[in-house]
Amino acid sequence: LPEGWERCISDDGKVIFVDHVNRTTTYTDPRLAFATEYRESSEPVRQRFDASTPALAVLHGRDLRGKVALVTGANTGIGYQTARSLAFHGCTVIFACRNIEKAEAAIEKIKAERDYATCDVLPVDLASLHSVKEAADKFKQNYQTLDILILNAGVFALPYTLTQDGYEMTFQVNYLSQFYLALLLENPIRSSKYPRVVVVSSESH
Repeated sequence: LPEGWERCISDDGKVIFVDHVNRTTTYTDPRLAFATEYRESSEPVRQRFDASTPALAVLHGRDLRGKVALVTGANTGIGYQTARSLAFHGCTVIFACRNIEKAEAAIEKIKAERDYATCDVLPVDLASLHSVKEAADKFKQNYQTLDILILNAGVFALPYTLTQDGYEMTFQVNYLSQFYLALLLENPIRSSKYPRVVVVSSESH
């Protein structure tokens, strides 16, 4: 098993796997994260993950050295865990965040665990289309290729507010600005041999 994992038997007799690092439990064997199974058609099927599968288990065994990823809202929550796992596996991770201090603090936490982690902060306020354009331009000045774009940042349950661009705040931050950023980064994304764009959503959407 990966470091920090333990195979246990639950009270009802089922096999469970405990991740002591992230303090989570799952029925999915983490060693199967990238195993394949074959049907009669011989088409490979990736092992399915469940809701409790941590980001480290999803990337277990992957070598992402030489890859560049940009994660919006990477300083906290799902974005942080995603960025952390990417960095642990050798990927250069760009923290696209509004709060620079929190982004830098998040990066310091990651480097305290893995001093080889390569992370950078890209200031962006998704409530401003001008800020999104500036962030995209700055990224393209420093990087030629973007292998992984994860559109994760979002707001929830805000009072009705208009952005400086005249759009409702939640609509712009969660949708318009995210896809505008993806559009502006189209060339670096297309420069990658196997690019990936991931859009994070939730039941509330």
